[in-house]
Amino acid sequence: MRVMFTLVLFLVAGTVTAQTAPVDTNTPPEAGVAVACLQMQTDVLRLACYDTALGFVAEVESAPASTSGGWQFVEQEDDFTNQNTSFVFLRSDRAGDTFSDAPSQLVLRCDGSGGSEVFVTSNGYIGARNDRIPVRFRFGEDRPVTENWNESTNGTAAFLPRGYQDFRNGLATRQDFIFEITDFRGSRYSASFDGLSVNAEMLEFVLSGCG
Repeated sequence: MRVMFTLVLFLVAGTVTAQTAPVDTNTPPEAGVAVACLQMQTDVLRLACYDTALGFVAEVESAPASTSGGWQFVEQEDDFTNQNTSFVFLRSDRAGDTFSDAPSQLVLRCDGSGGSEVFVTSNGYIGARNDRIPVRFRFGEDRPVTENWNESTNGTAAFLPRGYQDFRNGLATRQDFIFEITDFRGSRYSASFDGLSVNAEMLEFVLSGCG
């Protein structure tokens, strides 16, 4: 698998299936981060997760980076099918806040079948009731939208269900937006996302299914 990183990525990506059992609320935030990192599916993502949690910043060599600010692009290919599963991500103003379950990253990923999937990762465990996570978002001065998104297998991300268009339509406006997640305890956490116009061509590439 070919992977090129442009910024340290704390990415928790899982398939939309069963609900994970709630974690012990007395567990220190650092332990929750460690559990989330251990569930990363590749060595590169797992290392990036630990680096973010510990505040490690590598010295940048003179080699040119593919992006700077705004949308960050990661190119990758499925080892077995050779299908393009590249993705872009956008960090929120609460990314890396280990003392909160606030939204951390917005990720759009090519699904290898000519389409794309959208999900928002959290800084910690969100959980869900009946595998659905209540979310609310608002682009610019538009009206707020409330929806129920799907839960990732490890309970740390909310996936946009297929057929839901309000969020995708909001992305097309390139406006800054606020995103709120309600966890399994009923606690609400929100974060702001901006810079949607920076490196927007990378977003368009992924939205097109990486075709």
